[in-house]
Amino acid sequence: MDKKKLSEITGTPNFLFFVILFLSAYIQTVISDVFSLNIFFSMIIFITLILLLHRITKLLYKLSK
Repeated sequence: MDKKKLSEITGTPNFLFFVILFLSAYIQTVISDVFSLNIFFSMIIFITLILLLHRITKLLYKLSK
């Protein structure tokens, strides 16, 4: 089995991937606190934010090359 780097798997540099995770967690926490959501909806928002922000940064990263 061939070992791959995180940047090869995600398509973005490592620091951008972790920025996406922390930003998603922060936004999810704010939304959950403001709307008093339970853990189920909170996790759905978190996963959706990760996917959305990752797709946007991946696109911007490819365009900047």
